[in-house]
Amino acid sequence: MSFAELGVPEAATNILSEKVEFVCKDFIPLARHSYNLLTGAGGSGKSFIGLHHAIWFASRSMKAFIWSTEDPAGVSKHRIERILRTIYEKTDEQIKDIMSNIHIWGSEKVYRFVILQTGAPTIMGDDVANLFSLLSGYEFAMLDPLKGFHAVNENNNHEMDMVVRDIFQTGAGLAGCTLLVTHHTSKGSSEDRIASRGASTISDSARFGLEVSAIREDSD
Repeated sequence: MSFAELGVPEAATNILSEKVEFVCKDFIPLARHSYNLLTGAGGSGKSFIGLHHAIWFASRSMKAFIWSTEDPAGVSKHRIERILRTIYEKTDEQIKDIMSNIHIWGSEKVYRFVILQTGAPTIMGDDVANLFSLLSGYEFAMLDPLKGFHAVNENNNHEMDMVVRDIFQTGAGLAGCTLLVTHHTSKGSSEDRIASRGASTISDSARFGLEVSAIREDSD
């Protein structure tokens, strides 16, 4: 598309006013049908929180999808069942009903949607289209973690734009899916920012983001 094909700016009076809609307000809010980012150090509970989000949607008869490239599907299933049984105190029948709304891919399903070809970052176009189609079947999806879905330079804004803006942000909107992506924090993270590791676009492109840290007892 050329710049001329973009047309001219629309008069504000002709534009439908809309605001960002948030879901899970009684748990941890997420921007609906958008790319959301959850960062934290290893072992801080990022995946655990994401599983709770999946449960939130599934408990309301909405389809949820978990794609963990670090854990086998059976491990994710076991963790969800434990959460439902020990934290939510659900019966076996209730657990079965909720689990029927959750679909899982594990570490046996790894795919890089942006790769280097002859030294240049390349989006796998057909497969990205298939991803968008897949996400359209779910109200919620968690991709865990970010590094499992690309093979480009995490510190390069241009290359990571192709992942987080062209795929995650665009895909969530087109698919009508609330997307949560987990990512590791950078060293020396501050308390007043989403200290994601790597290029700034990883956090800047997210509609909503938060950083989680493990709870530790204060030492004397």
